[in-house]
Amino acid sequence: FRTRLLDECRDRKTRKTVKSYCKQDLLFYVNAFVWTYSPKSRHKVLPFITYPFQDDALLVILDHIERQIPLVIEKSRDVGASWMCVIADEWLWHFHPWTQSLMISREGELVDGKSPDALFWKIDFIHRFLPNWLKPRMDRTKRYFENHDSNSTITGSPYWSSANRQ
Repeated sequence: FRTRLLDECRDRKTRKTVKSYCKQDLLFYVNAFVWTYSPKSRHKVLPFITYPFQDDALLVILDHIERQIPLVIEKSRDVGASWMCVIADEWLWHFHPWTQSLMISREGELVDGKSPDALFWKIDFIHRFLPNWLKPRMDRTKRYFENHDSNSTITGSPYWSSANRQ
């Protein structure tokens, strides 16, 4: 499916239509264009093809973000919970104007570090594998993404910053 879709997207009109589908449907965007890193897998870089429980989880995450209500995610290892949270934020930032997001982890290197465990590393990974025509015009600095096409931002912060220690 992905190969066929990319082939069809050589046409500018098709690309515009596909971008519109991506904007309208998080699950289409994920299943058509997002890749993931899986260190335990034989093939480390894999298309993020959602399972039904992940479809449900992504929509719940998105609903909670949009309604600005807290969400506790009980999870086991290797079900993609961190990836799903990052993907939902990246999708809003990518396609929806004036979105602001804050990503927090217990330490700075887990927000924006060189490890695949870092939240911003996952966003960089998503962007690395997007086709060029789908990548937004953006600035990327330490713990900060700015999307010039949507005027959206993602900022990162360690939970235990000096401001929180008082």
